[in-house]
Amino acid sequence: NIEIKTGHIYYEDIEKKMLDIIHSHGLDEKVMFSSFNHMSLVKVKELMPKGECGALLSERGIGNAGYYCHTHGFECYHPGYQGLTKEQVDGCKKYGIKINVWTVNTMHELEQLYEWGCDGIITNYPEVCRAWVEYKEKKKDS
Repeated sequence: NIEIKTGHIYYEDIEKKMLDIIHSHGLDEKVMFSSFNHMSLVKVKELMPKGECGALLSERGIGNAGYYCHTHGFECYHPGYQGLTKEQVDGCKKYGIKINVWTVNTMHELEQLYEWGCDGIITNYPEVCRAWVEYKEKKKDS
């Protein structure tokens, strides 16, 4: 997940320069992009239509996030945990939008997002979260 930090300062042609580096290392299929500046994501989609993009939102989130992301061609919605609701998750699923939530650092948050069907999280404890999700998936399959 490459976060394009163009929220307060716009760096001329940053999206093209970033994509040139990614292409030169053959990483096109291995990266996704996110930004609070959704115009940067629109530019990425223009330059690399198959690039996976996620709209980063503050803790307040956005109403009708699934429709918003779908309309702009973003495959993912990246809200802060505090503002996310089950209704937003369901709305994103309706449009085929993946939900990757930040910053998830408690077991309660992880359990809730797993139950809601979120696709991914951003956390300070990836090893703990990965082990817990793997345990849940094995338990579900048996």
